[in-house]
Amino acid sequence: MTASIFVEERPKNSGELEQVDSDTTLILKSQPAFVRARQIAKLTGLRLLVIDIETHEVLGKTDPTTLEVLPEKIKRHLRRIDSVWVVEQTSGLVFYAIPLPQAFGKVTLGIGYVLSNSDARPHAITLAAAQRDWSQQRLDEWFSKQVPCSPSIVERLLKLADGRVETDSQMSLLSEEINELGTQLDHALAEICLERIPGLIPSEGCAIRIDDAYGEAIYLSTADMPIDKSEAAALIARFEEQIGSRPLVKNDLDGTLLGTDFPKLKSIVMVPIIEGSHRIGWLIDCNINNQQGYRTVEVSLLNSVASILGTHRCNLDLYLQHEELLISFVHSLVSTLDAKDPYTRDHSERVARFARRIGQQMKLPFDDLQDIYLAGLLHDVGKVGIDDRILRKKECLTDDEFAQIKQHPVIGHRIVSGLTNLKKTLPGIRSHHERIDGLGYPDGLKGDEIPMMARILSVADSYDAMLSSRTYRKGMSIEKVESILTDGAGTQWDSRVVDAYFSCRNAIARISQQYKSVDV
Repeated sequence: MTASIFVEERPKNSGELEQVDSDTTLILKSQPAFVRARQIAKLTGLRLLVIDIETHEVLGKTDPTTLEVLPEKIKRHLRRIDSVWVVEQTSGLVFYAIPLPQAFGKVTLGIGYVLSNSDARPHAITLAAAQRDWSQQRLDEWFSKQVPCSPSIVERLLKLADGRVETDSQMSLLSEEINELGTQLDHALAEICLERIPGLIPSEGCAIRIDDAYGEAIYLSTADMPIDKSEAAALIARFEEQIGSRPLVKNDLDGTLLGTDFPKLKSIVMVPIIEGSHRIGWLIDCNINNQQGYRTVEVSLLNSVASILGTHRCNLDLYLQHEELLISFVHSLVSTLDAKDPYTRDHSERVARFARRIGQQMKLPFDDLQDIYLAGLLHDVGKVGIDDRILRKKECLTDDEFAQIKQHPVIGHRIVSGLTNLKKTLPGIRSHHERIDGLGYPDGLKGDEIPMMARILSVADSYDAMLSSRTYRKGMSIEKVESILTDGAGTQWDSRVVDAYFSCRNAIARISQQYKSVDV
């Protein structure tokens, strides 16, 4: 497939990507680089060329009218760009670039330019227009539509947009996980109810249908339910407009229209499952085995079960809102650290996701995984109490400076200990630099004295730190990192956690690819 996949002559709004055909469109939408470029363009109004940093090939544009201008002086810098980068040229152009995730297996960068002043007529623009056979009138019109911008404003726009997109991405992932949890809980509670009802009501069968967080219907029934899923759906469709919040009871269906349409039914109770003022599902019980039919006692019991299901969903929604608020607060707290140490934010988010994936591999409960994720985000928050000159120092640290750095777990523990909802993260924050052999810090804990949360974070933190480049050293290869993890299992790191990492190493690699370059 050809990599350059955008047509030129049909202008689109900034932030949209123009494709050649529908197959290409589907491929394009699945590429994180183009998704990120589109989001940043929409937030800033800036145009972006998505390029392969190795070949400088333009893979796509957020605006098809963008002239492809990429001077040799700019190309020489591309491999070293690991964060928002802005430079002004004497020609009157301000170039900007931002790392993007991979596309088509290639390392990509978003790059663009704006005029530095309204009078600028850069030769590079004129040359690019001539190569595309633009008339002078069209070029003049193009210049008249450009909005000049200073380098400082461009840099600020890109940094704000990048932070917003990254936060939205994390919140989207969290929302998906929480919705999945809600679906699992709905399913589990419905199963429990179905197990209990036959022991309380002597009926032939029972079914529960609930709409999950994605709008899909969860349908469960007892083995001897006389009607199948499609028949239950038809039954619900028949009565859902007639029934409000009260149960529908039908006894002695022989000879009735309902009994004729559903010959397997002799009697039925349909109870709406209500969350607040919304109906989210149905509880259906069929063919009670007594001569009186469904009485008040059976109907009241079924109504109580439906109320439990509805209340559970309401409580779950409140829990989800609380979780989203808590995550937003944590991201705000971490952004404070980002202002001091630009390395930390992306590092903390990667560590949080790596640690959560390792914990998932170890089959930890969902609540523990959430606590690990939050602890990962906050594990370096104590660095807000470290001198900026030490955090930003390009040379190796002195012994005294490293002694100050070693205090950040204690400082972080002190900061977070005053926040009730985050107390479960404290073991990870304080002890993520402890070692199995007792040579870690700040408390010199050994073996099982180290909380499991901290042991998991230690592997995730070390993995990302070794893989990342800093101003004073180059990041290691993945082969070297994994060799060190193997050699350090049982001395520096918990062997079980290292084994869990290797069992999910491909998943962790995919997580890493969703982020911009880890070079700092």
